[in-house]
Amino acid sequence: MSRWRWRNRGVVDADEPGSPAGVAGASGAPSTGMPLELAEEGLELELLAVHGGRTFRHRLAEMGLTAGSRFRLINRGAPGPFILEHLGVRLMLGRGAAGRVVVRLAGGGCKGGESA
Repeated sequence: MSRWRWRNRGVVDADEPGSPAGVAGASGAPSTGMPLELAEEGLELELLAVHGGRTFRHRLAEMGLTAGSRFRLINRGAPGPFILEHLGVRLMLGRGAAGRVVVRLAGGGCKGGESA
């Protein structure tokens, strides 16, 4: 593993050959991306990137949150966790996790979820 990859192993570029499917990193996120913690309630969002280690990315993938997933932000977590609705199911993320998820406004409805 190269020195750069070792220091930045928590960020994976989705366009890089051999990268896991459904995971994007900082270099794969367009400039229009923002951390989930800055998004407004009620908006439909698309997940662009996940900044974090393998365990964190795997946990989000098990919840169905992979690159390209669309969901609606129900509650911004003030106080408490962020509440998302994805595929008709509500998921909770803590503020720290929400800061490591990069999203953008979705162009259209949520896949299988309720529309706002």
